[in-house]
Amino acid sequence: MEKAPRITRRTLRKHLEEVTEIAWEHDAEEAYRIVKEKWEIGSSRSFRDFLNKEHITTYQRTAASHRDDKGVEEKEVRNYRVKERKTPDGRIQLTGSEDAEQEKVVCWAKLMSNAYPDLELLYHVPNGGSRNKAEASKLRRMGVRAGVPDLVLPVPRAGYAGLYIELKVGENRPSNSQKDWLEKLTIQGYQALVCYGGNEAIRALQQYITASKTALVKQNED
Repeated sequence: MEKAPRITRRTLRKHLEEVTEIAWEHDAEEAYRIVKEKWEIGSSRSFRDFLNKEHITTYQRTAASHRDDKGVEEKEVRNYRVKERKTPDGRIQLTGSEDAEQEKVVCWAKLMSNAYPDLELLYHVPNGGSRNKAEASKLRRMGVRAGVPDLVLPVPRAGYAGLYIELKVGENRPSNSQKDWLEKLTIQGYQALVCYGGNEAIRALQQYITASKTALVKQNED
């Protein structure tokens, strides 16, 4: 039987989307085994280094320190610095900061845009961050509004005009202005969600982008 050619990191990047999907479904050890069977690669350590460099996260199922009525929860183990956080509804998650979680979501959307080109329209509304008083005042005059959700996908699906996501981690809750925006966007026909951690946001995006397209009705001008 002909031996598969040895695959380098550069070549592995050509299979980045497939590697990412494998990593998302398995922990690092199992993902390495699967990838090694598909392509001859180096050590598991070099594979982990590749995942870290490409900001690809792997998962593992482990006993959670918090138990609820559903029993043992599933923890998310990430390849970047994380800490255990409890969400307002009592779930335990291992997540990075909101910035790190959002970067992961955007990275996933870029990788998956080959399969779902409309994901290229996903963008971030940069309302947060530290700004001095003069800059904040200038941005308000230019139209920056407090409370606008973090991520926007202006693509009509599942009967909605588009998708808005407010991303949170840990016990962070939406502010009053954020709740107000989410409510108003919902009234206007958008799906407006609060997602805790990158996983929830990605699942929401995946469910939304794979739904049937919303039929837009163009009214005839008089």
